[in-house]
Amino acid sequence: MEFFRDVRPEDVFTPRSATVNKSMYVDRPEYERELKYALRSGYHLIVYGDSGCGKSWLYKKTFDNEGVDYATLDLNNCKTPDDVELLILEVIEQDQEWVEHERSELTEKGVMPYDVGRKKSGSRTLRKAQLSAFEKLCKKLRSAAKRRRAIVVFENLEHAIMNDDIVTYLRSLVLSLDDVSLCKENVQICFVGVPHDIKGILTEENRYQTISNRVTEISEVSRLTRDQAKILFRQGFEQRLQMEIEAFDYCLSQIVYLTDRIPQYIHDLCLRIAFVAEERGELCPPRL
Repeated sequence: MEFFRDVRPEDVFTPRSATVNKSMYVDRPEYERELKYALRSGYHLIVYGDSGCGKSWLYKKTFDNEGVDYATLDLNNCKTPDDVELLILEVIEQDQEWVEHERSELTEKGVMPYDVGRKKSGSRTLRKAQLSAFEKLCKKLRSAAKRRRAIVVFENLEHAIMNDDIVTYLRSLVLSLDDVSLCKENVQICFVGVPHDIKGILTEENRYQTISNRVTEISEVSRLTRDQAKILFRQGFEQRLQMEIEAFDYCLSQIVYLTDRIPQYIHDLCLRIAFVAEERGELCPPRL
């Protein structure tokens, strides 16, 4: 077996990477197709599934393929709607345009140099445009996206979905995008999280179904198929790390069993195996 060290294992297997590792991304056509069609429908989106199953990579890869401009907001540490507002402010520019809010003017009779007429004196009062943090974010996204689609992504919804105040706030954001001031920005929202009933929670107590008519969800993002796990395993060890694997099927069966085909777990286990292989100069199959 040969092991070429021009690529490091941690650059290949990336269990905690927030950005898509494009060389190791395994196509998931059924989910990608659903998400693409839901995106083009104009609805707000829900992507859900167990932790580690690849929800974030899925939406980021699909959005990139579709030329979508998006801003991601991680709700992990949000306890109140104010926390969400502060989170939004972190991703937008703090400088605000000054606009003329009111003007006062004093006119009095008098003689002007070189002419006879009225001279004026007065003052102008300028105030900052009164836009909410979410409105500013939508305008910023639309400006950057131009004619492309623009999306605000709320990630890790499971950390906030049981907080009634935050849920009420998120509902208000969905409805606000139909207001005259924001409708023209043509921005969608994408909710990403673990719970299977995100849509039900968002629409609860919404008696006129105004939320449910605006939101759609794709099928639950689940673990990889065995063939997809095989592709991930082969891409990492054979194609990227240039490691010739003996007893390939046995190694694969062990990894599939130990990780239950959850992408993050496969990355994590393969990274540890690659570290050991790097140290020993040989690939040792994981033991049950």
